Amino acid sequence: MNDSRNNPSAGQNALQHFMQGAGGRRLVFFLFAWLFLGLYNSEFLYKIQQFNLFIGHDRLFLANLTQQQGGLLVYAGRYLTQFFYFPLVGALMAAALLSLLELAVAHMARLQGYKSLLHFLPSMLLLLAQTTTGYYLYLHWEPSFPFVAEIGMLLVVGALALYRRTAGKPVLRAATALLLPVAVYAVSGSFAWIVLCGMALETWRTGQRSPAVFPTLLMAVSLAGCITAGYRLFFAGGHAMLFRPLPDAGFIEPFGITLLAVLATIWLTARRSTGAALKPAAVPATGWRPLLITAVGCAVTAFASYRDANFRTELRLQRLFEQQAWDMMVETADQVKHPTRTISAYRAMALAYSSTYSLGDNFFDFNFDYLPVKCRKEVPERMLYFADFELCAAVPNSAFRWNAEYAAQYGFRPATLKAMTMAALVNRELDLATKYLKILNQTTFHKIWALKTTHYLNDIHTLYDVPFYRDIIDRMPSEDTIEDFNGITHLFSYIGEDAEMYERALVTALYYKRIDTFCAKLGQLPGSLAQNMPVYFQEAVAFAGLSVDPSYLEKYDIPAVVLSNVREFQRQLNATENWEDAKHDLKAQFGRTIPYYMVFSEAADYNFPETGTGTILY
Repeated sequence: MNDSRNNPSAGQNALQHFMQGAGGRRLVFFLFAWLFLGLYNSEFLYKIQQFNLFIGHDRLFLANLTQQQGGLLVYAGRYLTQFFYFPLVGALMAAALLSLLELAVAHMARLQGYKSLLHFLPSMLLLLAQTTTGYYLYLHWEPSFPFVAEIGMLLVVGALALYRRTAGKPVLRAATALLLPVAVYAVSGSFAWIVLCGMALETWRTGQRSPAVFPTLLMAVSLAGCITAGYRLFFAGGHAMLFRPLPDAGFIEPFGITLLAVLATIWLTARRSTGAALKPAAVPATGWRPLLITAVGCAVTAFASYRDANFRTELRLQRLFEQQAWDMMVETADQVKHPTRTISAYRAMALAYSSTYSLGDNFFDFNFDYLPVKCRKEVPERMLYFADFELCAAVPNSAFRWNAEYAAQYGFRPATLKAMTMAALVNRELDLATKYLKILNQTTFHKIWALKTTHYLNDIHTLYDVPFYRDIIDRMPSEDTIEDFNGITHLFSYIGEDAEMYERALVTALYYKRIDTFCAKLGQLPGSLAQNMPVYFQEAVAFAGLSVDPSYLEKYDIPAVVLSNVREFQRQLNATENWEDAKHDLKAQFGRTIPYYMVFSEAADYNFPETGTGTILY
């Protein structure tokens, strides 16, 4: 007897036989799902778990979830979503469930030849639905959806397999038709509708249409409808209850693709048969061609997913902000040719705290012709970075506002709780910070951050040793009043004791194209900065003097070369009749100057909603 360990050719033949068979295709799909989620979509997975608060030992948390439609399934999904804290680990679990779903569908469908490749269709569609979420993530999206969809579909296939085993037994089939959807509904909510549809199609296609079956199915439908109607009476937004915990129909791409996965599962698992006996096991296609087709299917899935580069960059910047990796944030943002406003906002925050990059020298060296967010629903970009911006702004009573506005509107999330904790600490509201840390300490992975942060409660003065928080505390106004929140203004506007603070305030005025404000504040410059005025300040004064008020040129000694360049810019601008042509033609020569920014940039056109009343600091 030949041992494959002593016969290399036998081992190679065994490997080749495995790769050309169903095992090879399953291995390819599993590796693709794991790496596509865990590597390419790693920042997306990490962001999902930032929105997923799971407190396993809290009875109230369990009660709140289980009272919802499909609450037990959501509870299980949220537990598994925690592991996206380590994207490769969470992706491994998600890929395993998708592969298990393919095995379950293959066991039910038993397609033969090349048709057996269709066994992968539901799993690929579910994977696609998960990766088309995009900016929906910020619109009251259920973070446990990836695991909810996978476990829910496994429950559906298992329920249909159980129903199939009742073929030829009318009484047992009728009892199963009555009780099974109700049981599935109690665990998984709207997945019961899928089970009902699958049972009806199975009954119709197999010819097992006994008189008792259809009335029983009707009773099950009526019962599930009554339960759903009851939820609509007692919960706001009841129109979405019919689909929970599946995505709301308003989330077009994830809902539509999930619906296709449901239809594919029902179609594959409900076979046509002339009797109660099961079909023989499938004879799968073999060879390299089926393996290649599977690989092409994986590639199509990746291509059809939401692959917006700016969205992934924003998620990356948010994670770097949490790590306070300011230099990496600047470098990441500078690699983007056509950014969104969110990317620009994070870059501004990073420049304000970076020890390597200069705020003034690098702030305007950026493309401010922003691309809009790619989403079918309206997503206010301010909400994408509101949490981090609020902390940087050091607005008075920020901890109170976190609790009263942000958390109440979007729900408690680990990311929110962390920012609320730090906002409470910089405001010296230790009791509030203690409350948030206690909640985080009950989580599986975020308690690591909570334990590192707890030492600030014992000695709040150590918070001042961290440059980032020291800068925030130094810039906090002394009066205990709630002020307007006007985006980037609060980040740079507070006038401190040193030249760097003055520079930030002036840069803010230029960013919003408030040239009068800039010139008014210029008179407050410390002597050291006034004598060594940066070039971009000189350009701003020259632009103001030649465009607004000539007296500005009399107050400051602007080099002749700067005046000449600004005059040349205005001359060429006036000589060009077409605005778009001027924008394009002047960019090469003047694209990195204040005059060009003032005339062509759209950076200041976005109006931030106000969140309070009072006096703005600019």
